[in-house]
Amino acid sequence: MRRLRYLFFEICYFLCRLILPIKEKLVVFESDEDFCDNSWVLFDYMQNHTSGYQYIWLVHKTQNVQILSLNTKSVYHHYVLHSLKDILVLSRAKYFFYTHGFGQCFKPRDNQMVMNLWHGIPVKALKGGSGKPNSKPVFNYLLCLGEPNAPLIAKMLSCDVKYTIPLGYPRNDLLVRNMDKGICNPFAPENFKGKVIIWMPTFRKSTDKRLSEESCDNETGLPLLENSSLIKKFNQFLSTINVCVLVKIHHLQAYKETFKHDLSNIVFVTNADIKEKGLQLYQILAKTDALITDYSSVFFDYLLLDRPIGFILDDMEKYQKSRGEFLYNPVTDLLAGKHIFNLQQLSDFCSEVYNEIDSTCEVRRRIADKMIKYRDADSCKRIVDFLEL
Repeated sequence: MRRLRYLFFEICYFLCRLILPIKEKLVVFESDEDFCDNSWVLFDYMQNHTSGYQYIWLVHKTQNVQILSLNTKSVYHHYVLHSLKDILVLSRAKYFFYTHGFGQCFKPRDNQMVMNLWHGIPVKALKGGSGKPNSKPVFNYLLCLGEPNAPLIAKMLSCDVKYTIPLGYPRNDLLVRNMDKGICNPFAPENFKGKVIIWMPTFRKSTDKRLSEESCDNETGLPLLENSSLIKKFNQFLSTINVCVLVKIHHLQAYKETFKHDLSNIVFVTNADIKEKGLQLYQILAKTDALITDYSSVFFDYLLLDRPIGFILDDMEKYQKSRGEFLYNPVTDLLAGKHIFNLQQLSDFCSEVYNEIDSTCEVRRRIADKMIKYRDADSCKRIVDFLEL
């Protein structure tokens, strides 16, 4: 039945492409987790700096339209993905911007402009490995941060590097414009005056079985803090050094009961929590004193803040066996910060942040100089100027 439904949509899409003309002022956006990431920031910029365009969002969940208060100056519409309306607009839109894999589901017309904004420069391949390069991918341009990291994202998405374009990520405009310290973070405990560290672990057990990893299947879903007892012990330690850790739960991470704990110095934050405050993730990320992550591409963006980064690598071997190849070899040369393999080293890193000891600043700046072309808040402007919008 599902296959018949998709076949019906494919026929409708083919007929629309064949019969209907392109609408020169129609712009379509998509992002996984609706109204967020690079697509949202570019959309918001275009609302304020271009005119005469019609905007349409393709949403995954209609309830997200009610959750997020959209402050827009122009009229826009939202259509549900995998519906007849989305087929109609995709077949007629002059411009289509997206952040995840949705663009693989359609074939653009010759006079359409499709830009894959993506959602970060990767250090890991797609699960199952990268395929052979496509001679003609489903996008005209693939956004990246700079020429040196273009081969990484091209390899992951199996396209020729000639399709990459180093204009910078729109979401980093938010990051640079909101470069406050952690004391300003809206998720820090009330009246908190210490240091705020954001922990953004790569998802292990995913809500999507096709993406799920097998390297960290424990009570908490977190590396090092394998059970509630260790989390409470770590929380007590953080309270003694006046550090708060915001654990940002990846939207693909399978939800754990651990995330419901009400702790003094550890706060679990979800995308829904951020949306309820009317904010974007990178506005939260900018208002922190340090980052803890592992193999997530978020560290590339965080380099723009020039603040300490700790990488938890205790399950690297298991993760690689489950995930597949890293795109950079050896990957540890790329991970610009403290390499953490046990709970004591994690605690030491937090202590260094509190005491404002930045022992890896030189290697961090070296990687930033190598991999990132622009350090400003003008990525959206470069895209709009490049496309002459």
